[in-house]
Parts: sequence; structure tokens; C-alpha cells
Amino acid sequence: MELALSVMTIPNATFADRVVAAAAAGFDGIGLRPGDRRRALEAGATDDDLRGVLAEHGLAVVEIDVITGWGGSAADVEGARAHEDRVYELVDALGGRHVTVVGDTEGPADRVAELFAAMCDRAAEHGLGVGLEYLPWTTVPTLGAALDVVEAAGRPNGGVVVDAWHHERGDADWALLADVDPARVAGIQLCDGRPATDEPLLTQTFHRAVPGEGVFDLVRFLSSLAPVLDTAPLCVEVISPALAALDPGDAAAACADATRRLLAEAVA
Repeated sequence: MELALSVMTIPNATFADRVVAAAAAGFDGIGLRPGDRRRALEAGATDDDLRGVLAEHGLAVVEIDVITGWGGSAADVEGARAHEDRVYELVDALGGRHVTVVGDTEGPADRVAELFAAMCDRAAEHGLGVGLEYLPWTTVPTLGAALDVVEAAGRPNGGVVVDAWHHERGDADWALLADVDPARVAGIQLCDGRPATDEPLLTQTFHRAVPGEGVFDLVRFLSSLAPVLDTAPLCVEVISPALAALDPGDAAAACADATRRLLAEAVA
């Protein structure tokens, strides 16, 4: 099992602090955004320096966050392509297993599938997978909808990203979750959720909880995905202002310890 620390769990950490915190907590890899590399380079580091930090601490770059707009209007697609190129610059320099893509799509299903397939083809040139993360407030709101896009695109490096928050706050199709083909899952994102409020889901999703400290049935979630854990990374993504305010090492350790406790119960 590959355990990764998602970039949004400690969003404000420097590259070096992120790597040190993740390694100390026992993670196998980290998530990054193109901006994380850019800021490190602007601070005087080189790509050789960054690769050296990763190697020193035995970590890999696992997930890249995030491409939006890829299936929207023509203007959205153009903007997404520019960001996509920055993703590839990051991957060529530091590596990466998959890039997460999200967002509203426009037009018929065949247009969306063609755009996704083309993105997968470009990513494949850089050895990168593409994970479509479904969000309940978008036009790809469910696991089933995301799988439809991925299957229609028919690319071997295309898959879905299954996020515990979006599963629980979306349609929570437990049967489909337990039956998903591991080959079609690019990554799993783990967090807990606070009790639902009347606020929009897009607002609530930025106030998550450390695994095991909220109201989600994460034991069932992880048990349902047990076969997938052998092939897809488990990325701990706790988007929380309170967690982000902590020392990066303390935040990473809290998330790692909580995740291991849940895994011991779920997949023992």
C-alpha cells in the first residue's frame, strides 16, 4: 500500500518542509502543485536540489493537483491547457503518478470523452496517469458519471479519483464503490467530514476533519476499496484551516497516525 500526503493537507508548507514532514510521519509520497515547484525555484533551489531532497527522504511525488476547465467552454479548455503544460513541466522535473482533474463539463458526452482522451494521451507522453475526481456540485457528480467518461475515453492511463468527502456528501453508492475495477482507480483521497450544515457543499468541503474525528463511515469506505488499495495510492487530503495552521510536521503526523488506525480496523 502506498500512502501519500496530499498537498492541500498542509497547503502552505514549503517544498522542503512538506517533504520532511511527510517522511517523518511515515508517508511514502507527497502531492504537489506546479506552484510549489515554482516557489522553490524562485527561492533559489534548482530541480536537482528538489530531487535530492526527495531522494534523501525516500519519497516520491504521487499526485499532482489539479487541472480544472478541461471539459468546459472553449475559453476554459484553452486556460486548462496552459496549466496542463505547467503540470508536465513539474512531472518531467520531479516525477508524478497521476494528475487529478475536476470541474464542470459542457456539451455532449462524446465531446467530454474526446477531451478527456486527448488529455490522457498528452499525459501519457510524460508517463503520467489522469484521475477524474467527481464532485457532487459539478456535471460529473458521482462515481458512476466519472466512470462513464473514463470508459468512453478508453485510455489505459485514465481513471477516477475516489474522495471520501465527495462519496459521503454525494450519492454514496456503496455497491458501486465496492465493485469498482481497481484498474480504473487512479487514486483514493481520505478525510473525514464534520456534520452537514446548510452551507453550499463547495463551502463545506473546505472544512474537513482528520480521519476518524468526524461523522463519515471510513471503515466501510476503506473496506469497500480494499482491493483497490493494492494498486492505487491512498492520499490523505484533509482540507482544514485549523489543520493548515499547525506546524506541518504535527499536521502530517496526526493524519498519518489516524489513517493507520483506520486501516488496521478496515483491512485487518
